[in-house]
Amino acid sequence: MNLTDQFREEVKKEGLGEEDSYVPTYRTNIDIMDYTNGNIDPQTGELEVGFDGGKICTIIGKSGVGKSTLAIQMGTNIIDNYDESQLIHYDFERASDRNRIKTLTGWSSDKIRDKYIHLTSGIYAETFYKGIKSLAKLKIKNREDLEMDTGRKDYEGNPIKVLPPTVVLIDSLATMSPKNIENEEELSGGMSASAIAKVNTQIFKRIPSFLKDANIILLVINHITTKIEIGPFSKTKSEINYLKQDESVPGSYFCQAM
Repeated sequence: MNLTDQFREEVKKEGLGEEDSYVPTYRTNIDIMDYTNGNIDPQTGELEVGFDGGKICTIIGKSGVGKSTLAIQMGTNIIDNYDESQLIHYDFERASDRNRIKTLTGWSSDKIRDKYIHLTSGIYAETFYKGIKSLAKLKIKNREDLEMDTGRKDYEGNPIKVLPPTVVLIDSLATMSPKNIENEEELSGGMSASAIAKVNTQIFKRIPSFLKDANIILLVINHITTKIEIGPFSKTKSEINYLKQDESVPGSYFCQAM
């Protein structure tokens, strides 16, 4: 046994970390998005079409372009073929209702009740974070009952099993705020934005491990806003690739990080 294998055994024995493992890919049935976001499987060399499990995807666009519609259809298409999959919709904007969800998905009322949780009130940045943690712990606690065989084997020849995918949808990041900020009427706009950004940044730094361990795909909707530029020489540099110079998104630092 060489030194690499010896240390690998030490890592497993002492719980010093985990190596990269197989990441399942899920189709949204929107071909251009599935093929664009697909990856090459390192074992087979084949293209895995779709979105990786346990990852964060941000959907940005101007008002009225169909961001919520796209996200709902993406999420429900991902979970549609798995009995123990569900979509958790944090609707901070109160932009959807059961009838709209039923129209967009084509699902029956019974199916929506079984697979779709639509949260519209009593939700804040803190409840979102606690919800992610609770969902991850619940899935991991019931891992033996929930795990599905992927039909693949790891490098040691053991069968690879994964938890069924869960999709969590935030609509939208721009309107997700802590409870104390939400209820504070006298807080100025600048102070409010700074406080919200600080809390949300901390949340998104802490949740990736929960998403990966429990196979949770997080869809985050955000808005494109247009800055008011004064004078011919006041054009600011675009904050994110593919946006125009006068366009930005709330919490753009977060989008860049992802």
